[in-house]
Amino acid sequence: MSRVLRLKRDARAGILIPIVAMPAPPQGGLTESLREKALSGLIDAVEEHGDMPAAADLEEASRAARAVLEEAKRAADEIIESARREAQNILESAAREREEVLQRAHREGYEAGYKEGLEDAATEGESLLLQAREALEDARSSLPVMLKELEPRILALCLEIGRKVLGRELREDPETILDMARQGLKALKDEREFSLRVNPSLVALLDGSKDELIAEFSAKSFEVIGDEEIPPDGVVVKSPHGLVDARIETQITNIARAIGELRQKAAALGEGVDEGVRPGEEPHF
Repeated sequence: MSRVLRLKRDARAGILIPIVAMPAPPQGGLTESLREKALSGLIDAVEEHGDMPAAADLEEASRAARAVLEEAKRAADEIIESARREAQNILESAAREREEVLQRAHREGYEAGYKEGLEDAATEGESLLLQAREALEDARSSLPVMLKELEPRILALCLEIGRKVLGRELREDPETILDMARQGLKALKDEREFSLRVNPSLVALLDGSKDELIAEFSAKSFEVIGDEEIPPDGVVVKSPHGLVDARIETQITNIARAIGELRQKAAALGEGVDEGVRPGEEPHF
């Protein structure tokens, strides 16, 4: 911590008394910088999960999103601990500075300016210590608020990661659509008549595996239909008694709905979760 010395003349004795000007903490305290660090750290925590495997399974995707939230909370705990150490350093530095001022005033202010210089130094030192304590307390009390404000952003990041990863899997390996078709057929395990609706660009791929799928699922009737309304990111599997929508956007919507329901249940139990995301509604930045 730097010191700025200024000279103060005692009019009665004609003596110059050195007074230390204590620097105030940065404008706005630690809270704003903490919020910026928190958001940066939490986004880093989410991005570390950017290579998570493609998962059509709703339960697995939900677990992945909750894992990211836990990691983000751990990152926030590290940030508040860093703020505590920083405030403690301010306290210790201010105490040392105050002691130096007192000793200097004692040495050089022995004339008429001694008492005034001593009082000024003590007042400024106490003021700085008080500001440091207030900054630390503000940082501690703001952590739950920061987590509550950032949670919808974290959830939105998780869902966007899932959307991009699944889309990339399909672009890099079109045969991934076969795995999605298999999952849809497994969900209709008691059926024997199927129709698969996909984007026309994927019809040839599924037709090439048609015999394999018929044998695997003991199908009596199996039809692949091109549908321009279905984007090349999934498949809709139909049977006489059921339907499975395995498109990426549908899966993301289902994940968002599940997370929204979990958040509302947690809020109902008094866990203090923000109710900003309703069941079936995807969170936004």
